[in-house]
Amino acid sequence: MTDTPDPAEAFLTQLQMATSVVHVWRSSFPAADPFSAGFDAAVAWVRGHRPDIDVQILVDPSMADTVVFFRTDVTCWAGPLLAPVSTPWIQIPITADQYEQFFTDQAHALANPETILPYNATPGLPDGSTLIDDFSRLNATSVKEVVGYKQPRWPWSAFAPTEADFCNVVAEVARNGGTVSIAGKRHSQGGHTFYTGSVVLDITDFDEILAFDKDAKTIRVQSGTTWDVIQRFAQPHGLSVSVMQAYPFFTVGGALAVGVHESDLRFGTIIDTVLSFRILLADRRVLDVSREQNAELFGLVIGGYGLFGLVLEVELQLTDDILLTQTVANVAATDFSGLFLAAKATKGIIYGYARPCFVDDDRLMMQMSMVTYAEADSPPPPGIFDIADMSYLGLRKLIYDLSRSYAWGKVVKWEMQERYGDGFNVNLISRNNLMRADIRIPGDHRSSTDTDALQEYFVPVGQYAAFAAGLGVILREHSINMMSLGIRFVPQTTASVLSYSPAGDVFGAIMVVNHGTSTEQIAAVQAWTREIIDLVLSLGGTYYLPYAAYATREQAHAGYLRLAEFLAAKNRYDPDHVFMNWFLHNYG
Repeated sequence: MTDTPDPAEAFLTQLQMATSVVHVWRSSFPAADPFSAGFDAAVAWVRGHRPDIDVQILVDPSMADTVVFFRTDVTCWAGPLLAPVSTPWIQIPITADQYEQFFTDQAHALANPETILPYNATPGLPDGSTLIDDFSRLNATSVKEVVGYKQPRWPWSAFAPTEADFCNVVAEVARNGGTVSIAGKRHSQGGHTFYTGSVVLDITDFDEILAFDKDAKTIRVQSGTTWDVIQRFAQPHGLSVSVMQAYPFFTVGGALAVGVHESDLRFGTIIDTVLSFRILLADRRVLDVSREQNAELFGLVIGGYGLFGLVLEVELQLTDDILLTQTVANVAATDFSGLFLAAKATKGIIYGYARPCFVDDDRLMMQMSMVTYAEADSPPPPGIFDIADMSYLGLRKLIYDLSRSYAWGKVVKWEMQERYGDGFNVNLISRNNLMRADIRIPGDHRSSTDTDALQEYFVPVGQYAAFAAGLGVILREHSINMMSLGIRFVPQTTASVLSYSPAGDVFGAIMVVNHGTSTEQIAAVQAWTREIIDLVLSLGGTYYLPYAAYATREQAHAGYLRLAEFLAAKNRYDPDHVFMNWFLHNYG
């Protein structure tokens, strides 16, 4: 039986992991509190042995024995009592009786490195640099520093980066011949958010709502604002985000950089819902950009991976929050395109997508669960429009994890999908809540030997059946461990220079695959990824650029015919490549 780690030692270990500053907000511990002595001893040790670390303690007697908050420059927390990993603050509402168990949980987490979140920045390397990685944990990169994150959000020590702060950093880096990268939540997985030796601008605390017009259904926000914040702000006004990722804890700036799309059949990609934005360029000019003003930049920046400058503010078009009801139909891949287009043309159908079967038998890619949502005509139940967590989260997570490790887990996952779609008998749901997938379902897997990685491919609507057949062959030949596969409709758009649907309507195939992280295993992933890219290119499609940079330069230019135009514009606006990342290095 494993010994239970001492809570005080666990907290001390966490303090020792910090490299520059630790902010601790604590309630007034009673004398008998089992953690009080250990807490004080840990802080005393750090102050005596690590003078380079600034430990700041804030005490609020009015909150005695009810809440404890921690924030460090290294995030290493894990366990069921914690807030979602998307927030830089860990907020744990616990009573005095729960202190000891909480820190015991933390000690267990520290004893199991796979539960730690290694994609956060780790400053203070021997050469003074910072090690940074993205969500995939496959792109660890030494950068000069990460700037922009906020001090604790309390009136007595509040600080958030300003536009002037970012302007000053870019000016200083440019004067010194350095490079700048831009990071939000770092879920792009091909080095898009950093570059060796660069200064990384962290926008996650540049997150204020600046303006709102209920009648016009518009909102203006700083680029680090998450979709969750916007949803919670808009919902009481009966409004909803028009287009965003499936996960609400990503930043608006990051969404613009990758040019996201979603499943509402009335909208295209995010570029269709952006009214204007302000951007800081490499030459330190700040420009207002829209379809009418500085219009060339509109299509270069949205879907431009942060290479033209730092987006400071974004004005978005919102839409109405409405009540939806789900319908699930099981269809053959050969019939899917026609059936989906027919459903799309049906009055009242608002949302639509599909999930192919990836069980390794004769159903592989040939059977599909098509899910549509129509506007409901029934009276809304009380509270139905309130922002809520995804229903049946524990069950969804369990099924997802089982499908990673067991063939029978994939069978269970598919049979649940066939029967319930994504609703699990939830007949009514608001549009806001339908858009809120939970990042903890794919995001909690923290293994030292494997990772869950995203890929996405786009195929013309009329070529879906050929794509499904070809992908099925590749999946089987390479024993690819598919975790999730979703099919979304994306209408034609030429507004973005790096559009992934410039020639016509396409289906986007969003894949989550589990694979090993050894050199040999990554080489195998690269090989079969290139096979899939060749398949979609042969069908007149392309692949999505935010993910691992396994494509060859030739494949990149074949899939994005305006890539040369994009790179030429980059050289005009930023000839010294002040804004730089590994994506540009690989394909520029």
